[in-house]
Amino acid sequence: MKIFAILVVFLTNISILFCQNEIHVAGVPEMVTVFQVGANLKINLKVNLKKGTNLVYIDSLPSNIDQNSIRLSTGSSATVMSTDFRQESIKPEDQPEPNNILVIRDSIDNINYQLMDLNNKTDVLKGEENLITAFKLHPETEKGASVQDLTNLSNYYNKRVNEIKKEILTISVKQKELNKILTSLNKVIMEFEKTKITTQNFQIVATVSSESAGIKDMELNCYTPSAGWIPNYEIKVKDVTSPVSLSYKALVSQYTGRDWNEVKLILSTRNPNMSNTMPFLTPWYLRIIEKSISQDMDSPLAPTYSANSVRSSKYKETSMVVDGMEIGTVDNKYMTVEFAPANRYSIKSDNRKQGILLNEVDVPAVYEYYCVPKLDPDAFLIAKIADWGKLNLLPGEAYIYFENTYLGKTTINPQTTNDSLSLSLGRDKSIVIKREVVANMTETKFLSSNVIKQYGYLITVKNNRKSDINITIEDQFPVTTHEKIEVELLESSGAKIDKEKGFLKWYVNIPAGKSIERKFGYKIDTPNN
Repeated sequence: MKIFAILVVFLTNISILFCQNEIHVAGVPEMVTVFQVGANLKINLKVNLKKGTNLVYIDSLPSNIDQNSIRLSTGSSATVMSTDFRQESIKPEDQPEPNNILVIRDSIDNINYQLMDLNNKTDVLKGEENLITAFKLHPETEKGASVQDLTNLSNYYNKRVNEIKKEILTISVKQKELNKILTSLNKVIMEFEKTKITTQNFQIVATVSSESAGIKDMELNCYTPSAGWIPNYEIKVKDVTSPVSLSYKALVSQYTGRDWNEVKLILSTRNPNMSNTMPFLTPWYLRIIEKSISQDMDSPLAPTYSANSVRSSKYKETSMVVDGMEIGTVDNKYMTVEFAPANRYSIKSDNRKQGILLNEVDVPAVYEYYCVPKLDPDAFLIAKIADWGKLNLLPGEAYIYFENTYLGKTTINPQTTNDSLSLSLGRDKSIVIKREVVANMTETKFLSSNVIKQYGYLITVKNNRKSDINITIEDQFPVTTHEKIEVELLESSGAKIDKEKGFLKWYVNIPAGKSIERKFGYKIDTPNN
């Protein structure tokens, strides 16, 4: 009895297996949500299901789908019982051929048919020629033939045989042309055959139970890491009285193994790999730590160190630390944003970056110049944009165009804590800057126990533009960290002074074609040993 029951179950399973309806559909993405790393593929399917159990093969999928991300949904009358991601090998003879190869094969068949037809026509013409040539008038049977009859026969022979030979020649020329085309087409087929190899088809095999027969809509969503995008910008400034024209682009690339053809794209800043573990608070402890830093220096004013890095041989630097992070550091995360371009796009699976325009806006900006003559003799044009958070920008590279001239590249960093976003628009050679040593302010005095060094500098800025400019000029004087070293600022020409850092800053308006000068000097009193 037990054996009989097992046999019934076995036969039932066999019956179900052979009754299953197998359907193959192509997994062609309709919409792709591209994250900065990875992409979600949305594939809409129409599947002709039979009532009962169906095996649905979704073919031509990327090779590295995250199996945990596979979501196959159906309508209320069908249920997805299981899904399995697998790989199958397809032999060359079982692979569908490209449309261009199918067209060539049809052309070859057509040419072969034409050649056979021309051969048949040639054979008929040659038979007719042979028949005419073999015909003769026999005196015994054709006693009534006159000279006129012989003349007519001769004329007919000459005319028709000549026509036949011309027709054969025309056919021969056409055959030669067709054979030349045929050789060329066969060469293409031979080259194609050399490229045919066993390929891999990555597919999802889904077991679907349907309450009724008919065409059902299904939707597949799955994630692949083999795609991504990075932001890219174009900054165009007509002149310093016009707004900034900001073009926001996405450089999209993918190497899934399958081209995306005319897909709807969504560019998302969301990170699908982010942990979904619920956060929880822990106690927040404050503590004071001391960092001891040693430097081996032959002299407090060793020449290998810049003035603002002069320190004593040992010093203590105290900072307040919260769970290993110094208070005051900023980790400013941007909001999650999704961009949905209106057009559809085709992106090949070659990992090449394809630019897609996301947004283009004119942004009000305040323009000013900035320079540090000690480090660089050029002035840099800066555009300051207020309320930049509304632009939904990401950190990225930007190409700069000023007055229809390409100036180079800069970096946009929206994670700044400033109220305005500063964009560097590059160097402006029409602003001429000089930083010179003032001879009568520069000297060295040797005393019995000390050495006093005095320095003086003159900064000259000339505005060769046709409009007034605002410019910020920065320079510095050394800051002492040694009790035996004294630094005194002698002159600053009205600069804003940061004594702790030793920074000097001038905010100046320079009329068109005019120059300004700013002078500063300081002295350093150091031990003589």
